[in-house]
Order: sequence, then structure tokens, then C-alpha cells
Amino acid sequence: MLTNESSNYAPTLTVNIVSGFKLRDTTSINVTSFDKVIINGSGNTIDGDNKFKFLSIDTASANFHANIVYYNTEVVINNTNIVNCSGGVSVGGVIYNSNNTLTIINSTLNHNNATSGGAISNGGNLTTINTTIINIRATNERGYGGAIYNYGVV
Repeated sequence: MLTNESSNYAPTLTVNIVSGFKLRDTTSINVTSFDKVIINGSGNTIDGDNKFKFLSIDTASANFHANIVYYNTEVVINNTNIVNCSGGVSVGGVIYNSNNTLTIINSTLNHNNATSGGAISNGGNLTTINTTIINIRATNERGYGGAIYNYGVV
């Protein structure tokens, strides 16, 4: 879980990946902690070990006297190779994005799967720039979006 435990507000979190690694669990972003999260992969590979989703960006809301406020975090993934991720019986093999802004730049998503959206399940705003999405599949016979299951804006 990427979260800001400090009492000081930090609008941007930058994560610099300095070497490749295998995931041991799905990474989640607490969208109430940051306005922007930047993940710089430096060309390194993140391997889901055919078990884990790379990133879950859920929508959070707060109810202030019946006025519901939805938080929107901007997430940027840059120069990262993401392989062998699995959403298992859920959507989005690599990334689940619910109502947030996601930009993927100069990256490769290869050999990933989920019931729908073998690579990405997007309910927010998604932009891909110079990104390759290959060898992806939706595993459910009624699954949607072999590579991207989109119910947001692409």
C-alpha cells in the first residue's frame, strides 16, 4: 500500500525502481494520500509471478455532511516493463484503475491476464504513449477487453 503516514501533506510521490523484482502481492495506492504518483521504472522489469496484479488504484470517497467528495489521483508509469501479472478472478491483470487518471509512457505490458481487461481495467482516464501491450488475454469466456477493459475514457 502506497500511503502517506506523515502529518505533512505531500502532493506528489515519486517511486524510482532501481532493479527488477518479482511481486509478492498487489500494490495498492491510497488515493487520499497523494494528488500524483510517479513510478519511474528505469527500464527495469516487474514480474507478477503469474499470481499478482501490479497496481490497484481504487477510488476513495469521503462523506462530508452528505456531500460526497471523490478523490482523483494522477498516476504516471514511465519506462517500465511489466510481465506475468494476473488479476486471477478479478479484472485488470496489470492495473485496476477506478475513476483516476492513469498515464503509461514508454513501457511494455507483456504476458498478463485477468477475467476481463487482461492488462488494464480502466474506469477513469487512461492515456498510453509509446507503450506496447502484447500477449494479453481475458480468461473468462464472457470476459471483456483482451488487453483493455474500458468503462472510462481512453
